[in-house]
Amino acid sequence: MNETSEVIGDAANIHVVKVLKESGYDDQEILKATGKSVSWLRETEKIVNLDETCLENLRSDAINRTV
Repeated sequence: MNETSEVIGDAANIHVVKVLKESGYDDQEILKATGKSVSWLRETEKIVNLDETCLENLRSDAINRTV
């Protein structure tokens, strides 16, 4: 992170991974773009596949990724 970086939150990170996967990016490209670990990516892929109710609760900050 540098002085112009901002934390975008769980919901935004999850959306970014979903969009990149749907756009054909591979794991290495996603890891480079996000600066995250492989374990973070694997966990995020599981979250991306949750039902819409869970994703909506995540977006609204009713739950976080640890739930």
